[in-house]
Amino acid sequence: MPIYFEGQCGPLFHLASRFSMTLRLSLLIREFRRSVGSRLVAHVGEAVPFEQLAHKNDRKVRIGELYDVVHGLAPDRGAQTRGGTIEAAS
Repeated sequence: MPIYFEGQCGPLFHLASRFSMTLRLSLLIREFRRSVGSRLVAHVGEAVPFEQLAHKNDRKVRIGELYDVVHGLAPDRGAQTRGGTIEAAS
């Protein structure tokens, strides 16, 4: 099920993502802590059955295909018409 979360991680997170998965995951916890108490908006799309994926055997291409589905839910690309919208505040 594709879910697009509005927002953006900090530049340090993106820089670390290029070098170390461990550092990336550690900074992801920091990003979660930064967002506590703020509004979280998620756009939920329809579930994508495995059979509908064009590249079942090529993992990298399949991930790219799923990435496109998720980012297709972004508000500037018509997320309101493709799937539901969930707004949660903590």
